[in-house]
Amino acid sequence: MGAKKVWIVGARETCDIVVDQPTVSGEHCRLEFDEGRVFIEDLQSTNGTFVNGERIFKRKQIHPDALVTLGKSVTMPMPSQLTAPAPAPKRSPTPTPAPPVDAPFEDEPGFPLHLLIGSGVAAAVLLLLVVIAIIFWGGGADTQTPNANDPATSASSDNENHNTAAAPKAKSSPSPSPSEAVKNQAVVDHPEDAIHVIAVANADQSQVFRIGTGVAVGPHTIVTSSTVHMVQELLSKKYPQVILLGKPALTIEEFTPHPTYVASFQEAEEAKGKFDQIYSQVETTDLSELPDELAQALEEAYRHYMVIAEKPSHYDVAVIRVTESIPFWLPIANSAALMPRERLTLLGHGYDRLAPYYAADSPLPISDAIIRVQNSSGVAGDTKNARLVVAKFDAPDQTKLHLDTNWNGSPLLNSQGELVGIYSRATPEIKLGAPPTGETFDATVLVDVLPFVRQFTNN
Repeated sequence: MGAKKVWIVGARETCDIVVDQPTVSGEHCRLEFDEGRVFIEDLQSTNGTFVNGERIFKRKQIHPDALVTLGKSVTMPMPSQLTAPAPAPKRSPTPTPAPPVDAPFEDEPGFPLHLLIGSGVAAAVLLLLVVIAIIFWGGGADTQTPNANDPATSASSDNENHNTAAAPKAKSSPSPSPSEAVKNQAVVDHPEDAIHVIAVANADQSQVFRIGTGVAVGPHTIVTSSTVHMVQELLSKKYPQVILLGKPALTIEEFTPHPTYVASFQEAEEAKGKFDQIYSQVETTDLSELPDELAQALEEAYRHYMVIAEKPSHYDVAVIRVTESIPFWLPIANSAALMPRERLTLLGHGYDRLAPYYAADSPLPISDAIIRVQNSSGVAGDTKNARLVVAKFDAPDQTKLHLDTNWNGSPLLNSQGELVGIYSRATPEIKLGAPPTGETFDATVLVDVLPFVRQFTNN
């Protein structure tokens, strides 16, 4: 017989799980763990309790990994034992290293998730942070098993060249020496040499979690997405170090997001706050039950919010400056037409979102995928209205894996091996409540934000 455990969740300090947010009631909900089953019950809170977007009005059994929100936008941390696939077995008598002092413990939420997902601006960011938090709740790095063979790390098929390799293409010739790379200012033949994996770590680097991909564009400059920077900032309290994995070892001097991304992200947060005010008055998630006028007003408010929330992805670029010289980098294209059906290559460390933990000296395979431009918005060369390009994977298997794969910050290359864009997010659905399908993704057009990048590199 398994022991029953009950947690009271709310803003009051006496709660078992304290979520100090203005929209959270003093005692907001009750969470129960009984005989391997998980139940949740709203305690007549002001803004309601939601499970996977659906408001609950009575005690409900839920999956341990369900997304529970207190109100519409504050995500509830789960105790670590609830996210385990089965009740934790007794520890082996074999001695194991003690966990770091900052590692999450069984009865302590490993990460303040409500601080991470309150924004909800980009569905891709939300998905990434949910997964990272689930892993944190499940215990420290000592409970994680690195996945060196992530399903998303295999290269996609190239329909034009009939390349069906299931892994990054093997190099057919030696890579150029560092001196040759500096002279040529590019690694067109082996672009994977310019890819770097970005991670966060605790103070002694005993716990390391991957958060995205970066690409070198100069001897001391790496470009990634501002989304990756945002994740790093959100994790910085518990995981203060941001590092580059692999060799050569590189020391990060500064990590700078695009200022328009930062400003527009804040605008999107304000727009979401206004939408939440309307949404909080709705007692059901079934729009068919609402009066036509209210349902239409709600849909229009959501569309307005989504339009504003798109702007950060037009400027989703960040720059990392490193102390040491980078031996290989890629050239940035001077122009990019990005016409519909144009063929590009997405290149990066596309790892499984469910396995961000990184064990020391594990392989860091680089994957590529053929993608096709679908459409774009914005104006070419206009820094005040930079383009966002919507692209689609050429291979159906890559589309299926898309939402399970972290491509954040990965570069898009043209047929000349030049950098034209940076992966931003899975394209969200405009319809209220609809999750992203993974059919397409949004990318920032690098040439349109080049003045920002040029501040950090001379190439």
